[in-house]
Amino acid sequence: MATNASVLILVGSETTATLLCGAAFLLTTHPEMLKRLEHEIRSAFRSEKDITLTSVGQLPFMLACLSETMRCYPPFVAGAFRQTPKDVLIDGKFEPQGYAVNRDERYWKEPERFAPKRWMDGLEYKGDQLDAMQPFSTGPRNCIGRNLAYAEARLILAKLVFSFDMSLAASNDHWLHNQKAYIVWDKPLLYVHLLREAVPDSEREHHIY
Repeated sequence: MATNASVLILVGSETTATLLCGAAFLLTTHPEMLKRLEHEIRSAFRSEKDITLTSVGQLPFMLACLSETMRCYPPFVAGAFRQTPKDVLIDGKFEPQGYAVNRDERYWKEPERFAPKRWMDGLEYKGDQLDAMQPFSTGPRNCIGRNLAYAEARLILAKLVFSFDMSLAASNDHWLHNQKAYIVWDKPLLYVHLLREAVPDSEREHHIY
């Protein structure tokens, strides 16, 4: 029980928290994407009570934002390394040192750009090879918690964006840079301003987390 509990806590909660931190950072540093996500969520629901594990499955742009976050900032980095430590052959194919499939120009147009729309139908990123990104590993022994992780992340992000206007604290502009990884990322504190949405400005509660 102790062994299984540690796995559930590490894989079932820390990775989801890391994904949501990455999404919060990437969305607040790309305000045009955040505005589009706000519009999708706030036009789909009348109240927070309407946001459920089932209903959040009808938000294609939010799913695209989470998928793009996992490409740019994969939560789990041990055992599924992002870069090759030296020149290697992988499935008979030569890959140079430093190869990282999530940022490889052979598979992604503008790989350094946070572009959720690459996961939606459209011509701009039609050539992207989406199955090159496998944050849950692949094959018969891939992560059994994949669907649960997506459901948790969608539910939490939808409720957060529905209820609050988010903006990044100025001191966190470089939050994503130079992070170390020990199975998961060693994340510095991420400070985000939250303003309660859909109430008069004079009545808004201002929080920083």
